[in-house]
Amino acid sequence: DRLRALLRWGWCDDEGTERAMRELFARGTISEPHAAVAWRLLEEHLRGEECGLYLGTAHPAKFVELVEPLLGVRVPLPASLAETGLAGTTTQSVSTVAAT
Repeated sequence: DRLRALLRWGWCDDEGTERAMRELFARGTISEPHAAVAWRLLEEHLRGEECGLYLGTAHPAKFVELVEPLLGVRVPLPASLAETGLAGTTTQSVSTVAAT
């Protein structure tokens, strides 16, 4: 119960997520959606003089189909991804792969 009283949580719908991504971009950060939600919730839940930390574990290039049109910028690929030769590949569902 004590820990539960200390924790704060929440969620964002698609519109709130996109708004958070735009706000971060206006502050100079190209963010992926999950980190943008973390940032938004941190901003909403900080009290008084508290400070906080939010983490993004994915590169925005992972969500390029969302990030680029939303922010109107080209997302640069990190060198480690560019070197794999997988840039520009698309995903397939497991059922599609299993059927081939």
